[in-house]
Amino acid sequence: MYRFSSFSNNKTYHYLGKEDFFMKENKKITKEERLQLGFVAILGGFLYFYLENFVRGFSHYSMILCAGISFYCIGYLSKMKRKQYSIFRLMALGALIITTFEFLTGILVNIVLDLKVWNYENQPFHILGQICLPYSLLWFFLALVPILLQDYLGYLLFHQEKPSYRINIFH
Repeated sequence: MYRFSSFSNNKTYHYLGKEDFFMKENKKITKEERLQLGFVAILGGFLYFYLENFVRGFSHYSMILCAGISFYCIGYLSKMKRKQYSIFRLMALGALIITTFEFLTGILVNIVLDLKVWNYENQPFHILGQICLPYSLLWFFLALVPILLQDYLGYLLFHQEKPSYRINIFH
């Protein structure tokens, strides 16, 4: 499904290395797992909204949706790849997910709708004032929250296996 063949040498290549990044063709997400991911998304959206209110003194309702989608995607990633990837790789991919959704939300909310919810123009290494390197590094550490939330909610509420993580930095 995620492989492609080269017509010149008839070899099959994998999209991202030895293993497919996305779900294996025979692995399906159950209804219970979707419910769990939805719960993580809702909880994560509101957790971030209230955390931002506490830290900054204000937030915007669009952050509930942005954080909720990010929590959902990171939870899904953790569910699918926890055994193959180290915790650091999951956190790095989580930071990329959060930064991507922050950028897309920023384009819509701050540039298209001109709501001026945030502006990173005074931060180093920013892109259009919507994302910046210092916050992307912060998202690396914040990405641990949805990973642990997803895995431990599954363990405690849905009787899934107890989570364990690889600590190897390079895998």
